[in-house]
Amino acid sequence: MSIPGFRIIRDFQDSGPAKIYGAESLADKLPVLIKVQSCYDESQHKIDALNNDHMVSVDLSLYSDHALRPIDFRRSKELTYIVYA
Repeated sequence: MSIPGFRIIRDFQDSGPAKIYGAESLADKLPVLIKVQSCYDESQHKIDALNNDHMVSVDLSLYSDHALRPIDFRRSKELTYIVYA
């Protein structure tokens, strides 16, 4: 798996509708988690669900220091993913 701007370090989950990776930002060397929509199911419904995860995470991070803080939601021809700090 290759995601522009990040170096994948570890697979945390490699089953189900999304994959979760531990990674390092190439820009600032900080650790991040990346939730990637599985390539086999890029339906609009699944992309909308991932976008909803992003919006819920944004709201939760406003109220708790213990929630993952989403820093980016990206969609390209190849991948749809959320980056968490």
